[in-house]
Amino acid sequence: MKGMRKSKGGRPRQLHNKTRTVAVRLTEREYEALAQSAAGRPVSTTLRTLAFAAQKHQRPNNNVANQERWQELGSLSESLSVLIRTITKHNDPRWALTLAILNRVLTALEETRIDLIKQAAP
Repeated sequence: MKGMRKSKGGRPRQLHNKTRTVAVRLTEREYEALAQSAAGRPVSTTLRTLAFAAQKHQRPNNNVANQERWQELGSLSESLSVLIRTITKHNDPRWALTLAILNRVLTALEETRIDLIKQAAP
C-alpha cells in the first residue's frame, strides 16, 4: 500500500529510552504498577506526554523559547491536576500508588516550570 508504514512485526512502538527518567525518576516497581493500574491508558498517555515535553524542553536557552516552554508546562500541569482530582474523588484505595506517582510527577513538573520562569525573567 502506497504511503503506509511497514509493520514492525506486531511489536509495540518503543518510546524514547529516557521515558522513565525524564520528568521524575520512578522506580521500576512504581512504573510497572502504574502500567498495570486500572487507569493504565489515560495515565500512561499523560506520562508519555510529560516525558516528550520534558525532552523537548532540554533545548538551548533563549527567553522566547523558555516562555513558550513554561506556558506549555503550565497547561500540562493543569491537565495532570484535573486527572489527580478526578481520581481522588473516587476515594478508592486501589488508586493510592497511582496517585502517589502522579503527585510526584506534578511536583517535578511545577519545579521545572518555576525554573524556566526564573530563567526567562530579565
